[in-house]
Amino acid sequence: MSFSSCSAAISLALFSVLASTGCGGGPASAPQPVTPSLPPQMTSIAVSPASASLLVGGTQQLSVSATFNDGSLKDVTSSSSWTDSDQTVATVDSKGMVIALAAGTTTIQAANGSQEVASNLTGVTQAANDTGAAAHQVLASSEELSKQSETLRMRVETFLSGIKAA
Repeated sequence: MSFSSCSAAISLALFSVLASTGCGGGPASAPQPVTPSLPPQMTSIAVSPASASLLVGGTQQLSVSATFNDGSLKDVTSSSSWTDSDQTVATVDSKGMVIALAAGTTTIQAANGSQEVASNLTGVTQAANDTGAAAHQVLASSEELSKQSETLRMRVETFLSGIKAA
């Protein structure tokens, strides 16, 4: 093999290597499309607590947490909207604070985006009504005890008067 044929073979081999690697030292490849990263999508929301019982005048702070399709959780209370099925029983403000107004049951709903969930407030004043009934019973018993005490006092005085006379 002569020098010129050897040189031609080396040049041909070098051309083949450069052509197959795209002249950049690595394998040639087609440009890859860039896929934009999408933000996580909300899949559900939950209100906490899911239910509560309050006395008249009592308050309860509700909160809303969102679950996203990537598994993450986020408090979305401040960006949620609130509704109340019976505003004579309780009211809820824009931050999820509930105030009990009267006896009854109401449903508080929170919504965020296309998600919606409810929290039930039951027996808002049941405990207050029960306490009032118990207080009435105690008062009635107290009055009866007072009458019995007066009767007993009079009998003791009569008994002692009989002993003194004897």
